[in-house]
Amino acid sequence: MRNTWNGIGLCETGEVSFVVVDSVYAVAIRNGDLGNGIWLTEQGCKANSVGKAMQDRHLEESIEIVTSRGYVEAFFWFEFIDQATSFGLIRSNLTRQPSSDSFSQRP
Repeated sequence: MRNTWNGIGLCETGEVSFVVVDSVYAVAIRNGDLGNGIWLTEQGCKANSVGKAMQDRHLEESIEIVTSRGYVEAFFWFEFIDQATSFGLIRSNLTRQPSSDSFSQRP
């Protein structure tokens, strides 16, 4: 897998994977860290690179995967208000990206 620093997947290709996070959890189990959940921070997808629809799809699929893993305690999207990076759920002029609706409708 290319860009293995990305725990959930590769937004650039539209692929959503959980291989790295599952591997990290497997290492934690092998080392006796069964009581510790995993926090996923700074997950994101750059809308100006892949398009707003792909950003929304990536977010929806990421949340579905995260909620299917009982060991994930927290999931944070990077970033809430876009600061010229195109990752935000809300544009810098405070209008909503399509992905903000997907995010707000989830538990």
